[in-house]
Amino acid sequence: MKYCNIDVEIPPEIEKELEKKGGLEVIEKSMPNLKKIEEMIKALSDEKRLKILYGLYRQRMCVCMLAKLSACSYSKCSYHISILKEM
Repeated sequence: MKYCNIDVEIPPEIEKELEKKGGLEVIEKSMPNLKKIEEMIKALSDEKRLKILYGLYRQRMCVCMLAKLSACSYSKCSYHISILKEM
């Protein structure tokens, strides 16, 4: 089979699965908005934001409590919360 303008040998079982799914083009077209997923992963890659989320998962908290939990200032905590809200 030819992919990326080169001949490649694909194992028959994988080729059969791919054909059942409509080919590589169908898989590519079915991809979600990867830019949005990338933004979410970036937002979740910060330790302070993860602490904020975990704290809120366990208990409703005000910003001053979340600031203490995440060891940052009130204004910095508000900034992190705004990033999380944009997700």
